[in-house]
Amino acid sequence: MDLKGNREPVTNLKRTGYGGFMPGWLLGGVALVIVLVLIAFFASCSNPEPAPGADVTAGKIIENPNSYVGKTVTVSGEVERVLGPKAFVMDSGVNIGELLVVGADPFPQVPDGGNRGYVINDTATVTGTVRMLVTADVEREIGWDLTPELKVEFNAKPVLIVQKAGFKPNPNRSQTTATPANNANSNTDASADPITDLLIIVTPVDRAPLVGRRVRFTDVKVRSVVGDRGFFIGPSDSQRLFARLTKPLDTGRAEDIVNVNQGQVRTLSGIIKRLPTTDEVRQQWGLNAQEAAALEPDGVYLEVDTIELLRKKP
Repeated sequence: MDLKGNREPVTNLKRTGYGGFMPGWLLGGVALVIVLVLIAFFASCSNPEPAPGADVTAGKIIENPNSYVGKTVTVSGEVERVLGPKAFVMDSGVNIGELLVVGADPFPQVPDGGNRGYVINDTATVTGTVRMLVTADVEREIGWDLTPELKVEFNAKPVLIVQKAGFKPNPNRSQTTATPANNANSNTDASADPITDLLIIVTPVDRAPLVGRRVRFTDVKVRSVVGDRGFFIGPSDSQRLFARLTKPLDTGRAEDIVNVNQGQVRTLSGIIKRLPTTDEVRQQWGLNAQEAAALEPDGVYLEVDTIELLRKKP
């Protein structure tokens, strides 16, 4: 209103809807604030599913499995326990349990860890699908039967079914490497400890650098018997090592002769030797052409100098 009592013209006013008016710029600002508040509200109420590979850890899967079941994730963690050629337990870093990792195929050897298989305390990086351990479903997906111990320990817990896996050696531990040998009768490397994990031998494709290494295995299964003093040991028919008794174990009095049968579980020690030629295997070991040819891809065998029967598998 001016000094004469006239009302000043009012511009840029808009009806508020509540019987009054406010400037348009203010009304627009209020509307913007309302929109932002609504966006923040709905964002806080939503529970977005974790994106594959987005900061996923074994601990998070263990603590909140329902957020990950059915998802494909990539997880890295320390190998806590090795349960066989197709299964291991990853350290979760939480107190409520570890993450079971299983695959349809045996895990590959550590690419930069020498001639050995995956071992405890190595770092595993695994891409796979998270499932809850419903035994029949998981066994169908991986194509092999879980052991009774695994079924009990991990029943109704999350399990990571592997699509791709890699292993990196623990830098704080000295590596188990093989010392190449020049001939089949080379002596054991005195500075190297005996190999005690059969997976170290049966996992590498190239086993030649292992020639000359002494081994000591406990509780290994005899998968099949071949020839007079030969037999296969290993976790599976695809991962196995041909072993052959030295002559002193197969000579002398009848009660002193070692009798090896399929299905037995043995403790034994010996030296990795270079495999003779196929013709030599047939002539010296008494194997037929098919048996000799089956050994050829391995390139090595175990010459057993001590052996003890533990028990016989049912």
